[in-house]
Amino acid sequence: LLPLIEEEWRQVQYQPLSSQEEILAAIALLQPRARNLKDFASTFLAYFGDKFDMDDAAAKKFLSDASVREMLAELGKRYAALAPFTEEAAEHLLRSFAEEKAIKAGALINGARVLLTGQGVAPSLFAVMLCLGQERVVRRLEAAKDGAGAYSRPADTRKRRSHARKCLYVANMRAAFLLPGEGGSLHQFIDE
Repeated sequence: LLPLIEEEWRQVQYQPLSSQEEILAAIALLQPRARNLKDFASTFLAYFGDKFDMDDAAAKKFLSDASVREMLAELGKRYAALAPFTEEAAEHLLRSFAEEKAIKAGALINGARVLLTGQGVAPSLFAVMLCLGQERVVRRLEAAKDGAGAYSRPADTRKRRSHARKCLYVANMRAAFLLPGEGGSLHQFIDE
């Protein structure tokens, strides 16, 4: 599976920052949620490096409240001191923090999920935290005080990806209408 995902990354000019061990752990975590390989080069980029798009609707829904962002930044500082950094310890810390601040844990869980993955939906937040590692979790949560879009990709990269998707869509549509024996292939149209 990894060579296929690496090919998807090459197509969008993405270079993961994670080690191979971290990449394989993230793939194992994400595989049940993947609809196709392209998810690993789009929706799931946050698991492999620090450049990823943030879902605007999720950010608006879960990070629009400045007090939640401030609490997430403070929670990030607490995660920096957490040892050992395990799923159970991370969950206990978040729930204790929520109780201390008299806020529902769900508000922090949903906001943290968006900051950590760029998405409103993901595997268990605490499994995601373990997968990302303590340093990334702390850095991304602390960035909440600066606003939710700290990890958005530069616009020119999004435009290139959008263009690539359109080209692939057109190529797929053209290939779908080829009749057997007419010659041509999907690769022929991609190379045009």
